[in-house]
Amino acid sequence: MVFTSLATLVCAGVFMYAWLIGRPVPVEVEPTRGDQYAVVEGVDFDGNQPAVLRVTLEPGGTVLAPGETGLVTEVAVRPGDEITQGTRIFSVDGAGVYAYLSDSPLYRSLGVGDKGPDVMTVQGFLASVLGIEVKPDGVFGAQTQQLVRQWQKTEGLTVNGRLEVSRFARIPRELSVGEVSLLVGKGAPELGAVVVRESARLAGLTLAGADALLERSERLFFIAEGVRIELVDQGEKWAATEPDAVLRLLSPAEATPGEGAGIGTAEATSSDPVVRTERELAGRVMLVEPVPAAAVPASALLVGRGGKACVWVRGADGSRELISGIAVLGTSVSGAAVTDAVDLVGHEVLLGAQAVEHAPPCP
Repeated sequence: MVFTSLATLVCAGVFMYAWLIGRPVPVEVEPTRGDQYAVVEGVDFDGNQPAVLRVTLEPGGTVLAPGETGLVTEVAVRPGDEITQGTRIFSVDGAGVYAYLSDSPLYRSLGVGDKGPDVMTVQGFLASVLGIEVKPDGVFGAQTQQLVRQWQKTEGLTVNGRLEVSRFARIPRELSVGEVSLLVGKGAPELGAVVVRESARLAGLTLAGADALLERSERLFFIAEGVRIELVDQGEKWAATEPDAVLRLLSPAEATPGEGAGIGTAEATSSDPVVRTERELAGRVMLVEPVPAAAVPASALLVGRGGKACVWVRGADGSRELISGIAVLGTSVSGAAVTDAVDLVGHEVLLGAQAVEHAPPCP
């Protein structure tokens, strides 16, 4: 009984095998007949593409020693700090040397009875650091003396109502510290010596490598090393809304332009007496505000003159219409061509458009 069942199974397997291998194999596969179309989808185009940000730097300003004698007992600023009106830069024999903001330097010690533009500078200084309203009149009177005493007491200085010029260092504007040339325990720097060197300053920004995108917007994001910086078009140049972010990307090169840090290119010179340095940052740019666009399958595009393209669109009655003058903006993640032809969204375009016979060329 068992032997009979086994024999039956073997015979059935042999028959099935013979039936399968005996079936005819088609000589060729019939192609799909008729035109093939795809629906155009709408996308938000942000223009994300590679670009190079060219950064032009110029050396920053300097803070000069006012000539106080003694030993440096404190260095109150360090790289990255801001020096503004009233900032204590360093101390000599325990007494501070302070920054004052002015176009012209103080040249004498001041007390009651003195008059002149330098007195007005002092009065503006006191108003700023004490946070009170003072009407500068250029006359060092009893009221000014009282303000001097108040400030001296606040700073822990000898309260005598006089201002010694050697306790003040001029700044022409608010500065960002790049380098400090002071050491605690060393003699105070001589008059006119550089005690602080400002970080390099941005003199200009230009973009390269994204010409088509640059023509479409006055605001772009530049992205490098995970940092996103907004740029605003100013004609021939771009400006960064956060200039310090650009300098941080260049660090440490921004502190000493011209010495190189493996980031930049060659130095740039001009007729300007200020020596400028040009550096480059590789990254990507994208639109701050994405714009509506159409994603057209690449095989549906016909290339025309002047960088424009065409597509065949299927009408309601099944006929084909050639749409021309399409600008290709970029490529989507799926490989489709991103175009400015937003009117095509929802319409069907002919795939393999190059294979259409007896069709007029794309103008």
